[in-house]
Amino acid sequence: RPGGGGGGGPPPPATSPRIGYALMVDGTLPSRSGTPRLLGPSSPPADAPPPAVTNALLQCGDPLFIIDPHYRIVAWNRAAEALFDLPAGQAIGQACFHLLNGIDLRGQRVCAAPCGPMLALQRGTPPPCFALQVEDGNGTHRTVEVSLLPLSGGFVAHVLRIADRLASLERFADQIRHALDHLTDAAQALGDGSPAPLPALTDREHQVLRLLAQGATTRQIAASLVLSTGTVRTHIQHILAKLGAHGRLEAVAIARRLGLLI
Repeated sequence: RPGGGGGGGPPPPATSPRIGYALMVDGTLPSRSGTPRLLGPSSPPADAPPPAVTNALLQCGDPLFIIDPHYRIVAWNRAAEALFDLPAGQAIGQACFHLLNGIDLRGQRVCAAPCGPMLALQRGTPPPCFALQVEDGNGTHRTVEVSLLPLSGGFVAHVLRIADRLASLERFADQIRHALDHLTDAAQALGDGSPAPLPALTDREHQVLRLLAQGATTRQIAASLVLSTGTVRTHIQHILAKLGAHGRLEAVAIARRLGLLI
């Protein structure tokens, strides 16, 4: 950072440069704790994406970073700084898998070298967006959807979209599966009796039930069906009563078991 002087030049920028290119040392990647030697954005490698392209990508409102063919971060935008609470000057030059430590929704390691999605990209089969769990600047696990954008020279832009709702739906689905298992065990314990008639739900109650099964909230159901929240709550109470359920989760599990959500 330039020192303060008596000249009348412009003040130094408030933030670190968001583009930089790390020099390789003996062909090795920078270590997790090492401080790589950086080249400025004005002297990129010959095969790097044009600065105009990189600068345009950095304007993305979602967290975005760009890596070189050796998995080193060469660009880091403001949204990435906010998500990870990490200035660009500290992110640039680091190996992306060291910084993200990403795992999938089952807890399996995804961010590593070599990286499965990157290998697919190199084979000419770009992967669709995939879910990844990373730690934000507060140490909280956040679910993001990652899209890869191939650039010239083997550089790749990564766009991260916050997808906490996806993780919530996954947890909701797991809860339903556990509830179904519990209901199946209870039914087997009761023995084989005559099948009870299916509950007579109205068309509107079926619509509300299907939205409940998708994890929608009362407000979301009301907006989707153009109803008031009070009317939606009344429909939900009727559904619970007809299914003999004590809560929404149990109602969805019973409905699935009875084939009402097909």
